[in-house]
Amino acid sequence: MWYKTFSMRRECWRKVRGSPSSKALADLRTIAERLEKQFPDNNRNVDAIVTPMREDLVGDLSSQRWIMFGAVGLVLLIASANVANLLLARATSRRQEMAVRGALGAGRGRLARQLLTESLVLSLVSGAFGVVIAYGGVAALKASLPPSVPQPNPVEVGLVPMTFALATCLAVGVLFGLAPALQSSGVDAGETLKSKGAPGGSTTKRLHWLRSTLVAGEIALSLALLIGAGLLLRTLAHLRATEIGVQPANVLTAEVKLPESKYKTFDQRREFVDQLLQKLRVSPGVKAAAITTKLPLLGGNNGYIHIPGQETGSMSGPLVESTSLRGDYFRAMGIPLLAGREFEKNDYELTAKFMREVIPAKTDEETKAVVKKYTLRAVINQTMAQTFWPKQDAVGKIFEHFVRLEVIGVVGDVKQGRVRSKAMPEAYYPLEWDLDMPNLSIVVKGGGAAGALAGSTCGRWRRSLPNP
Repeated sequence: MWYKTFSMRRECWRKVRGSPSSKALADLRTIAERLEKQFPDNNRNVDAIVTPMREDLVGDLSSQRWIMFGAVGLVLLIASANVANLLLARATSRRQEMAVRGALGAGRGRLARQLLTESLVLSLVSGAFGVVIAYGGVAALKASLPPSVPQPNPVEVGLVPMTFALATCLAVGVLFGLAPALQSSGVDAGETLKSKGAPGGSTTKRLHWLRSTLVAGEIALSLALLIGAGLLLRTLAHLRATEIGVQPANVLTAEVKLPESKYKTFDQRREFVDQLLQKLRVSPGVKAAAITTKLPLLGGNNGYIHIPGQETGSMSGPLVESTSLRGDYFRAMGIPLLAGREFEKNDYELTAKFMREVIPAKTDEETKAVVKKYTLRAVINQTMAQTFWPKQDAVGKIFEHFVRLEVIGVVGDVKQGRVRSKAMPEAYYPLEWDLDMPNLSIVVKGGGAAGALAGSTCGRWRRSLPNP
């Protein structure tokens, strides 16, 4: 029954084909109204938001997709213009051959088709090599992606990319092979044979104009691509220099998943966390160790809080990020303590005592009775303090997030979600609050190089981690 008090729910529904999103939103709001009537204490002013799954997982990537498509298109145009220039140069050396064929009866159309066919074969062979490289590149990309990157659909070179590659090869072969084909097939057989293949004055001017145009186009496209690459590098450098609220130097992180079959109860999971932290702290070179439910920039675990005496708790109020932790998390991440204190042993024990009582509760009344008995502890960031208690000392203030919580400390802001976004209000709780989370993150701060720290601690990590 404890989980019925959650005010934030994420549901995944498959919409009926052809049904508008407004219909799904109306259905969800009907459910929200029923929840508010059935559980009014924890579902005040609850609303619903409908978001396509693709957008929810990876966000709006349309602009990035078109930028990448444009960059690849520029590279293709540069390479194609270069090949067309080479074909024009080759056509000059084949003038005598074309003249002989023309003298033997081959018409201009036949010669143009032959040269265009050669261009298409070259384009298709290049495309085949590109497909082979694409298969290898996709395999390497899939192997390098971390587990945290969402992959709603398998990344593969399927029928649609193959068809697009074939169409592109044909279009490029025709477009950039047409000018050399027409130029070579239009030679005057008699004049060319007399001059032993050397081009005449007018022909030389046309060839020079075509090749100069292609070279100018290559330079222009290359310059545009170079400027874009420079801007991208500048943006990346700016992102690397952007302050996110933590000091990542000499910090190692790892993710561990506890199998439910082995760690079924709250106390079993808590015992594992205690043992793992103890082993990490005595590892050589470790200055601080912690376990948390969420690392910086991941975001997503947020909800609404209620502050007694304030109009908060509705879906229109500020979202508050939630992070649960155990150990020296703030010291490991270099997050400064601005006021109050960090979590102490008695704070973790109080939360553990609360969880042992609230988890077995079978009815709403039992859950509410347990919740009313406790006031737990929380550490908040500077933005949360300024948002809900402006120009006040936030230490000692009370807010409600499923249960009454007292602010015992204020720390510096850490960005969640995007590097360029502003810091959101964030509350930190003892890890006992979220020990049911399937994945936990390990954070270790070393006194030396990260590589040496990794070598000294990996063995201890593996010996502590559960067998699947």
